[in-house]
Amino acid sequence: MNKELMDKDPLKMRPHHVEGAIAYLNPSLRTDKGPEKDFYDLLASTLEKDSEAEVVFVTTTEDPICKECLKIKGVCMALLEEDVTEELILKIDVDNAREHGWEFDKRYKIRDILAYIKAQAPKRNIIYNVAALPNMTDVVNGKVRNLHDVWVRDIRAAKSN
Repeated sequence: MNKELMDKDPLKMRPHHVEGAIAYLNPSLRTDKGPEKDFYDLLASTLEKDSEAEVVFVTTTEDPICKECLKIKGVCMALLEEDVTEELILKIDVDNAREHGWEFDKRYKIRDILAYIKAQAPKRNIIYNVAALPNMTDVVNGKVRNLHDVWVRDIRAAKSN
């Protein structure tokens, strides 16, 4: 790999934030109060500044969105939700990385990640929503369904199309 590229610091981002960017691109998945646009804009603006920009997936608050939240609120906003813990957020990140095929601490071109999420977004019916995790079930047509299983099927189906 080009030494000059290796010397540049990549954007550090939590996988669940990239999952949120998918929601921004699919209006049926957006929430009124969610930060999905911020997640997408962080990737897009970084790429706009440098067409060779890279991202590294992390499980820490090195993510600029986490840093900003900590600066403003003093705590991760997700932790303000009932039943959400740091361990749960870590599980979310690990699940997101695994299902999307991403590795932690590996460099990815932001343009490739944006192309991937743009392709995923219209095919997706559900995103891994931090606030929904403690319950993890819903009822459709009188049947209880596990949202984690639905989310995994949804990603796998979108990737196979």
